Amino acid sequence: MKKKQTVVFILPFRDEAPVGGYKVVYTYADMLSACGCDVHLVYPHIKPDDYAAVKTTFKKIKMRLGFIYRQKILRQNKLGSWYKFKAPVHREYVFTVEKKLIHRFPSSSKYVATAVETAYWLSDLPGIDRSNGYYLIQDFENWHHDDGYVLDSYRLPLNKAVISTWLKEKLCQAGETAVVIPNGVDMGYFSLSNAIESRSPFEVAFLYHNDERKRTEDLLAALALVKKEFPELHASAFGVEPRPINLPDWFSYSQRPDRKTHNAIYNGASVFIAASRAEGWGLTVCEAMLCGCAIACTDAGGFREFCTDGETALMSPALDVQALAKNIARLISDDRLRVSLAKNANERIKAYTWESSFKKMRDFLDVKEGV
Repeated sequence: MKKKQTVVFILPFRDEAPVGGYKVVYTYADMLSACGCDVHLVYPHIKPDDYAAVKTTFKKIKMRLGFIYRQKILRQNKLGSWYKFKAPVHREYVFTVEKKLIHRFPSSSKYVATAVETAYWLSDLPGIDRSNGYYLIQDFENWHHDDGYVLDSYRLPLNKAVISTWLKEKLCQAGETAVVIPNGVDMGYFSLSNAIESRSPFEVAFLYHNDERKRTEDLLAALALVKKEFPELHASAFGVEPRPINLPDWFSYSQRPDRKTHNAIYNGASVFIAASRAEGWGLTVCEAMLCGCAIACTDAGGFREFCTDGETALMSPALDVQALAKNIARLISDDRLRVSLAKNANERIKAYTWESSFKKMRDFLDVKEGV
């Protein structure tokens, strides 16, 4: 019997709600397990640097007790509970990412850092064969760190993969290179069920997100301008948090929509809007394309991977509310353009299958098929 290959993904924190980057990691973990790997997801209670900075024994004991409480009372099986794994994947809540972690896994194990902090943690772990250290880069993560810290993480002695071409360009700034592994779209979960031509042009949809980089405030300001031109306009939004108090009554809102509701939102809209000033990829735009929406988005990072202005979307400069509003209004008023872009986008996004992405990921990790 063939020995299983062990793959360990190191995550930066516990997840209590859906996160796009975690969804990507979970999808790969699920698929690796299905092809015969022994897959572990490792979540730290305390960041190694935070623990190392603690000076008093009392505080260290307090941290340990907090970990035991979360481990025994809150239960580690809550980790990633929003994602429905199809194959056996071990989810492990650990005190911190430290030396003794690697003693639990075979020496041939593959370790995958999934965020900028975890790349440093992994690089600092002794006893790992550097050829078995990997770094999956899903964004330019400068929201908690300066650019130099992020660029320096790209220079760590790890094998690197990025999800989009613009991120590979970021690595080039650091004098490094990487394999490009585009994200896939879950075509078994999302699908076009409402004819593009039959949709009301006044129905639009978007993701509501509190992350400043998503620029939801710009999106709402653009819609307010469009509403003045088209009083019939109705918007459907979805997100992780409860309905925001700043949404007008002409907005519908779904918190953590289930599959049926999520598909209904996309299939009910003629236009999907995204106003990010920076974006590693843009999973919701891909999902909307698959469900038949025309796209009005900003020219931000990962969107460029599958959006081409005038072909599969109308794109505007980030932070330019007037330009975004103009593009939304144009899609509402021009049926031929809207339908054409939506159909082109639907065809384009079908090329981004998880099967294709997984083959690239398996090659990147040097995991053989059927291990």
